[in-house]
Amino acid sequence: MTTIGFCGLGTMGMPMAAHLADAGFELVVLTHTAEKATAFAEAHPGSRAVATPSDVGSAADIVFVIVGDTSMSETVFLGANGLLRNPMPGAIVVESSTVSPEHVGRCAAACTAAGVRYVDAPCTGSRPGAEAGNLTFMIGGDASTVDELRPVLDPMAAHVHHCGAIGLGMVAKLSQNLVLANLAQVLSESLVLATAAGLDPDIMLGILEDSAARTGYAAFKAPYILKRDFEPNFSLRWMAKDVHLMLQQAAALGVPLPVTHATSEWYDRAIDAGLGDDDFCGVVRLTEALAGTEVRGD
Repeated sequence: MTTIGFCGLGTMGMPMAAHLADAGFELVVLTHTAEKATAFAEAHPGSRAVATPSDVGSAADIVFVIVGDTSMSETVFLGANGLLRNPMPGAIVVESSTVSPEHVGRCAAACTAAGVRYVDAPCTGSRPGAEAGNLTFMIGGDASTVDELRPVLDPMAAHVHHCGAIGLGMVAKLSQNLVLANLAQVLSESLVLATAAGLDPDIMLGILEDSAARTGYAAFKAPYILKRDFEPNFSLRWMAKDVHLMLQQAAALGVPLPVTHATSEWYDRAIDAGLGDDDFCGVVRLTEALAGTEVRGD
């Protein structure tokens, strides 16, 4: 029986781990709040909570890491009690956090030195996708390792894209989130402009849906905006973090991203305005506040 290690039981990690447990895998789980890991183990027979990443690494054939940022991932991988301290030989470590490509390179090298395999496999779909088990994974790593992982990914994923060498999964995730971050800002501006001029936002959304401006993002997120539901499926704070990673990667490659630079500044202003814990579609509230209007509809 394959034992799965899971480091991180947050908004995404909790339902992802639950799908693996429901599929019959034995799990070893760890998260920042020990009580949360204990509660997960009690709710899922065959799972157990442990105290350190090292405990996860020494017990699991495959380890998923899905934490908030690069610093958190560095602690899990490379800290004093990191998962590479005493890993199972030949294990596969799966980085599903969204972190810097430079960190991916460091962790890949450390895994090789420790005698384990590494892939970067960030995913998209936010909380609804994690809960439904229909995430999209973007993976960088050896093809045979990716094939070995597919049966473990199946309970969590609708789509798995092998992007190529280690690091390209993370590049794919940042490039995909670049589109989402900018769409969130553009949709906000469109809806606030139309509403301020007196146009019903439901009519505006219908026009977008019936035009070349139609997007899956608008269809998914606009209903949350209209009903003023900004409970985070993916927080504005974490999207802002990803935008900064995009800009760092672009600078390293010499790629100009003028629109994304402007979006990054707006996200930072939204966080300064106290909106960081909103869903990232809540960036609309900064534009609304400055325009003196509110987008609300059916």
